[in-house]
Amino acid sequence: MASQSLGPNGGMLSRTQALSHLPQRPPVNISFQDLTYTVQDGKMTD
Repeated sequence: MASQSLGPNGGMLSRTQALSHLPQRPPVNISFQDLTYTVQDGKMTD
C-alpha cells in the first residue's frame, strides 16, 4: 500500500505524486560503520 498525503486542493496524492516536483538525481550508495540503535525498555505512555 502506498503512503498517502493531502494535495494542495485537498485531494489524496501518492508518495510518487507528492515528490514528483523534485529534480531527478542519480542514486547514491550510503554505508554506515559502527552504527548503534538504542530502544528504551518500558511501557509507552500517552
